[in-house]
Amino acid sequence: MTVLSAKLLDLVVLTLPIPMILAKVACFVNGCCYGAPSEMPWALSFPVGAEAPPGVFLHPTQLYEIAVLTVIAFALWGLRRAGQNGTLLLWFVVLYGLGRPLTEWFRTPKEHVPSFGAFTASQVTCTAAALLAAVTLFALCIRRANVRWARPVSAAAIMPNHVKLP
Repeated sequence: MTVLSAKLLDLVVLTLPIPMILAKVACFVNGCCYGAPSEMPWALSFPVGAEAPPGVFLHPTQLYEIAVLTVIAFALWGLRRAGQNGTLLLWFVVLYGLGRPLTEWFRTPKEHVPSFGAFTASQVTCTAAALLAAVTLFALCIRRANVRWARPVSAAAIMPNHVKLP
């Protein structure tokens, strides 16, 4: 990947949380993607006509996801400023891959959604993607460190002391 395409990809990744946040706002307005019943003080009840059951206090998982995406947006911006050029997509996958399964814990289980024991397909997929992206980031970090430390050796460093260079 060229430096220009890496920088362009980073710019695209910086904007990824924005449409995802807007989609979750739409979910919140429509009452879809709702959470499990809750007695927490911030639990919400949706009106009649929403996809969520009316009159039942539920976890506002849409707002949880908006919070996760907002944290990711700020983290990506900070990573960009820290010089993590060309790695923001991997960082996004790691952060979202860890954040999304957390919000899934508060959602109502659906019969039509495949699950693997106590975990939903979304949780398994996101966690696997986060792990793969983290391993790739680690490998890139090692590679960049090796390139940074592999300096050209001068002839004086490998010549015996008794040989004088002109």
